Amino acid sequence: MSTEADKSPQKPARPQLTENQQLALATDKNISVTAGAGSGKTTILVERYLRLILFEKQDVRKVLAITFTEKAAAEMKERVARMIRERLDSETDSQKRERLLELRERLSSAQISTIHAFCSRLLREYAVASGVDPDFSVPGDLQQNLLVQDAINDVFEALDKRTLDSDVSPEEWHELLRQLPPNELRRTLAMLLSQPYQSQQLQKKLAAESDEQMFEWLESQFFTLLERHVGTAALLHDLLPIIREILSAKVERSRLKDGGKTAFQLFDEVLVNDASTASRLLLWQQLLTLSVLMTTNDATAYKRDLRPIGVKADLGEAFEPLKNLSQTIVPLAEFAKRFGENAPGDLDKLGLHNQRMVLKLYALANQIYRDRKEERGFLDFDDLQIYALQMLENHAAVRNDLRHRYSYIMVDEFQDTNDLQWDIISKMGIHDGQLDEKKFFVVGDPKQSIYGFRNADVRVFKSVKTQFAARNGSQNPADYTGNVVLQDSFRFLPGINNFTNFLFRQLIGTDLHNPFDVAYEPLATQRSAPDTAHIELAALNKKDLAERKLSQEDYIAQRICTLLNIPVQPENGETLPAPPPLHISKRVAGAEQPILPGDIAILIPRRTHLPELETTLRRYGVPFKTIGGVGFYRRQEIFDVYHLL
Repeated sequence: MSTEADKSPQKPARPQLTENQQLALATDKNISVTAGAGSGKTTILVERYLRLILFEKQDVRKVLAITFTEKAAAEMKERVARMIRERLDSETDSQKRERLLELRERLSSAQISTIHAFCSRLLREYAVASGVDPDFSVPGDLQQNLLVQDAINDVFEALDKRTLDSDVSPEEWHELLRQLPPNELRRTLAMLLSQPYQSQQLQKKLAAESDEQMFEWLESQFFTLLERHVGTAALLHDLLPIIREILSAKVERSRLKDGGKTAFQLFDEVLVNDASTASRLLLWQQLLTLSVLMTTNDATAYKRDLRPIGVKADLGEAFEPLKNLSQTIVPLAEFAKRFGENAPGDLDKLGLHNQRMVLKLYALANQIYRDRKEERGFLDFDDLQIYALQMLENHAAVRNDLRHRYSYIMVDEFQDTNDLQWDIISKMGIHDGQLDEKKFFVVGDPKQSIYGFRNADVRVFKSVKTQFAARNGSQNPADYTGNVVLQDSFRFLPGINNFTNFLFRQLIGTDLHNPFDVAYEPLATQRSAPDTAHIELAALNKKDLAERKLSQEDYIAQRICTLLNIPVQPENGETLPAPPPLHISKRVAGAEQPILPGDIAILIPRRTHLPELETTLRRYGVPFKTIGGVGFYRRQEIFDVYHLL
C-alpha cells in the first residue's frame, strides 16, 4: 500500500547545464551571452545570481540585476527564492543550511529591478547630488500624454496670438507653418518631447555647428539609414556588374520609351560617379531614381515584361539583365518607398533653417512640459535616466561609491538596451577610463530586439561585446571566451527546430552588411520527439453521470488527479471508472520527470460553465490558474465579502 508521501508530486530534477551554459556562469571576466529562443537564458541568469550569492558568498546588496520589465524582475526574485527553498529542503550540512537561511532572510533587499526603478532609487538616495526633490512620483502614460499635448497646445496658442516669447519674428513662425502643416508639426513636437535625450543631443549639435556642417551630418545620417536598411557595399557589388552587362548589350536607345531612355542615361552616369568618391551622394540619388524606374509601384520586381522601359524586341540582349536588375534593386526600391526617393540635396539645405526653427519650438514646448511636471512633482521615465546619468557624470564621489557598492552587475534583455542606459550602467564599472574586468554580465538575443521601442538600439549589444573583448586584450570579439552563444534550444522539437533554422537562415542570413544587421545563429534542439503519442477520447454517458451524482467537471477533475497522482477523497462523490493505467511523464533535458499542474491545460468552448469547473477543481484540491476568466469581482470569496458588507 502506498503512503501519502509516495503519492505526492515529486520535485523536478535540476537539468544538467550544457558546456556553453557553464561558460556563461564564469565570474572571472565580463560575460556577454547571446541566447537563442528556449536556450535557457533565464535559467542561466538565476543560476549565475545564485552562484554569486551562495558560492562566491557575495552580499545580495552587492549584486545588481537589471531587467527589462517589472514582471521579469518579480519573476527572477521568485525563482531565486524558490531555488533557495528547494536547496534548504534537501541540504543536510549545518553550515550550508545556515548560509541558505541567511540568504532567504536577506533576499528582500536584493537589488533586482528595472533600469527605471534603479534610477529612481539612485535619485532619491543621492538627492543632493542629483538636485532632484526625493518626493517625486512617476506619471502614468495617460497623465504624461496629457501634459505633452497641453504643452504643445500652449505653444500653438501663443503662435496664433503672436505672443510667443522667442527671438524669432511672428512672420518667420507663420512662414514655417505655411511650409510645415500644423498636424505634422504637432506630431514632430510630440516625438521630440517623447525622446528628450536624443532631442537634447540634436539641439547641442545644431547649436555647435553651421548649416554646412549640419548638411554633412545629414548626409551621414542618410547613409546610416541607407546602410541599415539596404547594405550599400553589398548592393553596389551586385548592381554594378549587371549595369555593365546592360550597357554592353546592343540596344537602339532611340526606340525605347521615355522611362527606358532615362534609365540608360542613369546607367551611364552611375558608372561615371562610381569611379569618383566625390560623387557618392549623387551616385545613390541616381540609384534611388533607378530603383523607382525599374520596379512596380509596390516596390516589387517586374516579372514578365519591362513596359515602362521598353518592349522586349527593342531591349534585345539587355532584356534579361534588365529583369535581373529589377529583382536585385528591390531593397533600394523598398527604401525609396518608405523614406522617399531623394537623397539629401538643395531642398535639405533650405530645410536646415526650418529644422532649427522646429527645435526652437521644441525648446519652448519642453520648458512648458518640464514646468508642468515640476509643479506636480513628476519625473517621467526619461527624466529618471537623464538625471541619473548627469549625476554620475558630474559627481565622481557618487560614481566611486556605486562602483565599490556593486561587485557584479547583470543586465537581462540586453538587446533592448539603448546607449543612454548603457552609459548609466557602465559608469558604475569604469576606473581610469577602463571597464572593470569582471563586473559585467549581459544576456539577450539580438534577433529579438524591438528596435526603436524606448529607443532600443541593437548596436549597443555589438559595441559592448567589442568592449568586453578589448578589455581582455582580444581584437576580435568572436575570439573572446567571455562572448558566449547559447545555441541549444530546450523548447523546440526536432521538426520545428529544423524548420525554424531553414526559414530564418533565409530571412535573416549570416552575413553582416551594416551595423544594424544581426547574423542568424542556428539552434540545436535538445528535445526528442516521443516514440508514441496517446489521445484519450472520453465519451461520457449523461445518464450514468446523473445516477452517480457526478458531472463532466467531476470527470475532468478526477482525470487530472490521476495524472498528478492526487488521491480522490470519498467526500467528493463516487469515483468514476478509471481508463487503462498509463505511464505519464514528461521529458526535460533528456530525463523523465513527473507531470506538474502547469503542464496541463483545460480548453472550454465558452465561459458559461467556468465557475462550476473552478469550484470542482478546488473541491478536488487541484491547483489551477484561470487565464481569461470571468474576472476578479465574480470570484466566490469576493461575493462572500460583498454580501458581508
